Amino acid sequence: MNMKKSLIYILALSAIVGCQKSEVSEQIPAEGESSAVIVGSFPETKTSFVDEGNVMKTEWVKDDALGVYWYKGGSIEGVGTGVVDKQLNDRITAKESGSATIFNIGNYYLAEAGKNYLTYAYYPYNASAGKDPFAVKFVVPSSVVQTSAGDASHLNATDLLYSSVMAKWIFKNDETKNVKMTFNHALSVLNIALTSAQSNYSVSDIRVRFEDESEIFSVTEGSVNLSDGSLTLTSGTPEIFLHFNEAAKLSATPVNAYMTITPGHAGKTFSVYATVNGIETKLGSKKVPASGLPAGVKAALSFEVGEISTGHEYTDLSANGTANCYLVTSPGFYKFKADVKGNGVVPSQLELVAGETAIAPKSALVLWYNTLQKSNNWVDESPVYLSSVSLDSDGYVRFYTPDVFVPGNVVIAAFAEEGVTYESITVDENKCINNATLLWSWNIWAAEGYDPAATAIIADGNVFMDRNLGAPISGLGTTGSYEPAGAVGNYYQWGRKDPFPSVSDYTSYLPCQNSNILFGTPTYTPIKALQINGQSSKKNLDGQMFGYRTNGANLDSNNAWNLIARDDISSDKTTKNGVYVSYATEHPYKYVINKGNSFGGWFTWISDVDASYKSFWGDAEHQKTLFDPCPAGWRVSSKDEAEKFLSVVLNSTLSANKVGYEYQGHYIPLTSLRKHENGLVDNLCLPAQTSLESNFWTSTPGNYYSYTYMASLKTPTKYFEKYDKGETKSPEKYGLDARYNASSCPVRCVKE
Repeated sequence: MNMKKSLIYILALSAIVGCQKSEVSEQIPAEGESSAVIVGSFPETKTSFVDEGNVMKTEWVKDDALGVYWYKGGSIEGVGTGVVDKQLNDRITAKESGSATIFNIGNYYLAEAGKNYLTYAYYPYNASAGKDPFAVKFVVPSSVVQTSAGDASHLNATDLLYSSVMAKWIFKNDETKNVKMTFNHALSVLNIALTSAQSNYSVSDIRVRFEDESEIFSVTEGSVNLSDGSLTLTSGTPEIFLHFNEAAKLSATPVNAYMTITPGHAGKTFSVYATVNGIETKLGSKKVPASGLPAGVKAALSFEVGEISTGHEYTDLSANGTANCYLVTSPGFYKFKADVKGNGVVPSQLELVAGETAIAPKSALVLWYNTLQKSNNWVDESPVYLSSVSLDSDGYVRFYTPDVFVPGNVVIAAFAEEGVTYESITVDENKCINNATLLWSWNIWAAEGYDPAATAIIADGNVFMDRNLGAPISGLGTTGSYEPAGAVGNYYQWGRKDPFPSVSDYTSYLPCQNSNILFGTPTYTPIKALQINGQSSKKNLDGQMFGYRTNGANLDSNNAWNLIARDDISSDKTTKNGVYVSYATEHPYKYVINKGNSFGGWFTWISDVDASYKSFWGDAEHQKTLFDPCPAGWRVSSKDEAEKFLSVVLNSTLSANKVGYEYQGHYIPLTSLRKHENGLVDNLCLPAQTSLESNFWTSTPGNYYSYTYMASLKTPTKYFEKYDKGETKSPEKYGLDARYNASSCPVRCVKE
């Protein structure tokens, strides 16, 4: 015996934002029905839904579970106490998937010879539904998650079918009686279809709310009468909220969202809101027909999303000058000029390296983001609302932040091509983008309430930031292994404008070189093709920007980052710096390593053919260049300036957290550095047996192009033990060391 297809017909409701709304027809097609054959049992999987244009087709899924109530002789009152007299809220399961199936009764027999049974059934099975077939408990959630545009699978969990029949079932142990049951829908489905001519709009959330607060759209406590499908709604809310697991890109093709709703609401008006690019906007309102929304129908609403007015002014981060880094200190709406490289300043030594300073990008995206880690559980939150990033015709990148401030770092990349999306980018076998040209990128530094000038450290007239570039917090008063790491700041390969993430903590396994998981603050990318997905022995790696996965799902401890060897960029010894700089610009997420190449140039990411590298971060007059990573008004400090800073803070004392020094209300974290050959942190584990360092780059190159001056404060050997004994409080020494420029460490900016 075959089950008829279960159909939910469409109630057509249409609206266009800003346009005259069409009248709603109150002519409802005859309700579809489904029938089931019940023979004899089944996990709580749900019926599957497929949107087929005019109808929502319901199909059974193998092991779908019904709840069944059985009464001998059709009498509710006065039934006997034997097992065969009544069964209340039995669970039986589907044998097959499809529009027709058979449900199996368990290992008991219901009937005596010749006896009829009144049978009530509902779907999906609920162990807490109760023992009364006239008051079967159910809920309709006020908040649902839809995986992606057009996916209706989440409806499976909220469907509600009911049926009743009087029939003879099994009357002998060796004989089976098949009985057909007809199922109807007790609830309805609301379909919101969105389109837009705006190419950079994405919808993340949809909210539907009745004006009448007494209306129950979602149900926290309710029951259904299985004899006729009538509902009793005890409590609930006048709204339903839907969240897309992946923000859906709007276009001329409708983005469909589906919600299970209660029927009825005759003559009541509800409004529809959508969160588009981080802004909730009202799409329109609709009045339910006088006949109400019938059970078993799909009500379809269509909206065209026009230009969204935020009602907010955008703060121009580049108003006081363009830069490669912009500081955001509070929630809000921001923009920056994206048609120039950095500050646009090119010393004569860099003319052949820098090329034209003007750029003309056509699209912009978040490349990666991270936030503070405060425990062993990794946090995936972006300081910038991902879908809010847009490149507008005026040459500005615009974005919004969450209402609740998220500290951390974001890198935004601009591309030469139009229509570049998180989903459209493709990469080659080396994780290099191969279908779009990345022109430039900027670091959004989110540090709540931070005023660099107000908290600066003064060293012989030089005004230094009180924290490393990219540090979301100062570090003062931090405790434990995780929170103090927020003060380390980003790491930079010398001469490059783009950051790499800091360490996530000071424990014995995460930042240390012998780890086999992630080497730094968990950093995520929304670009699908660049994601490193999988599991380590410690953490979930899904969506990670950095790391190298090998041996199945583990990370290779010798390849901490998205690595590229300098020789793999060019193995020609005559190659000039323009080639390496161009590669670094187009691949800001690639850590350029050098283990010692075949043609000289040991441990550097640049070339020894020309002397342009000497001016990457400033010339002899300390002129800030387009490659400088500091915000406007600030630059990388020179060797002489850094030396003065070190002499001032030498009298600092070790912080109570043992991973930083304090000086007159300022905090200087232990940072170590990342190594030139593999990007691994070079000894930052605690408790330390060796001397540890607080390092930052200067703008001054060394006498040989492989080397650059790094400013360092150093702890005594075994300082951890000495601290506990009260033997040490201050750094053992300070100084300027020439380090390989393929290494990376923080930057401490000085005011221009």
